[in-house]
Amino acid sequence: MFGRKKREAERELKVALEAAKREQAELQKTQAEQTEAFGELKRMLAAQNEQLDILLKDNSRQLKRYSEAIEDMLDEGKAQEALSRQYEQRIKEDTEREKSLLSLVCCYQEELSLIEKKLCAADTQSGNEWAGQMALFRKTLAPELKQCAIEETGLNGETVNYKYHEILDTVDTEDMGLDSTVACTYRPGLIYHGKVIKKAQVAAYRGRR
Repeated sequence: MFGRKKREAERELKVALEAAKREQAELQKTQAEQTEAFGELKRMLAAQNEQLDILLKDNSRQLKRYSEAIEDMLDEGKAQEALSRQYEQRIKEDTEREKSLLSLVCCYQEELSLIEKKLCAADTQSGNEWAGQMALFRKTLAPELKQCAIEETGLNGETVNYKYHEILDTVDTEDMGLDSTVACTYRPGLIYHGKVIKKAQVAAYRGRR
């Protein structure tokens, strides 16, 4: 009886040992799997950290480029603003010079008209010769004035236009073909680029039937 109990105890012990070995093997297997999983996780984290470092470096480079581009744009904007101010100043100066030049042309025009009147009034051979020279000079001057977009108004025979002429007097005539045309010029007018700089002061024919 004692021997049977001993054998049963040995059998139970053997079964317990085998179960313990299986549990230990399972535990070792689980630990190995966990170790492998942990190693894989470390590798994944390392790869992600590497990617993050690359992205951060790329973003840093792009941010630097954007910053430099913005600085360049600001510098270019300042340069454009300076050029714009210079251009506006140049336009202003050119406009002032243009006004001065037109004023000078008006003065010469009036003086030329007075000289022509005096020459026409002088009933001498010399006066007639000079009047002819002045007429020739006017013909030579006409295309030059046109080239400069300058037009003279108030010439004899022009059709009266109140936009260009200031009527100071009228001259009666029976020739209806002369009606409402310039009979005499007291002061010539000037048009520049289609804009009236100075109206011509004239006497106009008035037809009488």
